[in-house]
Amino acid sequence: MNARVELDRRTVLVRVLILAVALYLALVAIVSLRFDGGDGALREGTVSQATIKAPYRVTFGSQSRMREARLAAAATIPDQLTVDERIAGRGARTPDDPPLDISDARARGGSPDVSVVETQRMLDPAAADLAVDIVAMASGEWLTVAAETQRVFDVVARGRISAPQLESTVAIVPGLVSPTLPERHARLVGALVRAHLRPNYIRDPVATERARRDAQDRVEPVRVTLERGETIIRDGTVVRTLDIEKLDAIGLRRDGIAWTDIAASGLLVFPPVAGLAIYVYRLRGSLLDRPRRAVALGVLIVATALVLRLVLPDRETIAYIVPIGAPILLISILLGFDLALMVAPSSRSWWRP
Repeated sequence: MNARVELDRRTVLVRVLILAVALYLALVAIVSLRFDGGDGALREGTVSQATIKAPYRVTFGSQSRMREARLAAAATIPDQLTVDERIAGRGARTPDDPPLDISDARARGGSPDVSVVETQRMLDPAAADLAVDIVAMASGEWLTVAAETQRVFDVVARGRISAPQLESTVAIVPGLVSPTLPERHARLVGALVRAHLRPNYIRDPVATERARRDAQDRVEPVRVTLERGETIIRDGTVVRTLDIEKLDAIGLRRDGIAWTDIAASGLLVFPPVAGLAIYVYRLRGSLLDRPRRAVALGVLIVATALVLRLVLPDRETIAYIVPIGAPILLISILLGFDLALMVAPSSRSWWRP
């Protein structure tokens, strides 16, 4: 008789273990799987097929916002300039200075046509017609024009002239010419200065890059906060880089299921399943006399977990429509109120945001 009782206890234990293991594996699978619209296939530039919301509040460092901030910081730094050694090293007066090179052409003499052609090459194309006047000018007049040209050129070239500033610098040349000169001579001075004016400061690529890199390094990390229930991507919208970062931050863009998710689900499901198994073994062993009742208990528990996992969280409206308490009620009616009390409190463990 004792052997028979022991055999029955062993049979009950085996059946409880089978029920517990089956429940445990089914619940771990349900809790691990995602039914919230997360899609590891989402990539930047693709179109989202669902509206995805943040299931919980999270703050993360945004690399895309950080890149934008660094680019904006670099854009505020202008080009760094340095003295053009090719111009600075020639001194105040060189064979390229405007009055001297034309004076050389006049001094060489020769055919007037040749002198005009040579002079035209030294002038701005817009003032090439002045070459005839220069060649025909008397020596005294030319010396006056040459001296005024050199003075204006020295005043202008003394300042800082970069390539973008050249046009505005040329525009102020007529205002620097002595008002005592005749209009024709003043026009010649302006044309000669403009023809020979060059930028004396050039862009320093090394210094520019260093200044912009320093500005980027001063940018603080950009952190983005997602509130619970905040919409990340709407159905039909193109996925941006920031959207991808948000999905990664809350774990909604994983390819497959991570082992950490499975481990966490296992730890979450183990206490209620173990508690139910111990209760059935110690107090409701008769439940396992009929396999159909044990299967019904397992199916109802799995159905409860599946419904909770599909409906919750962040679907409050559906929660009012779907009778999520129906499986617990069926357990109470079909298998007993005590089992319903065991299942109901632990049912919240079967979904997680």
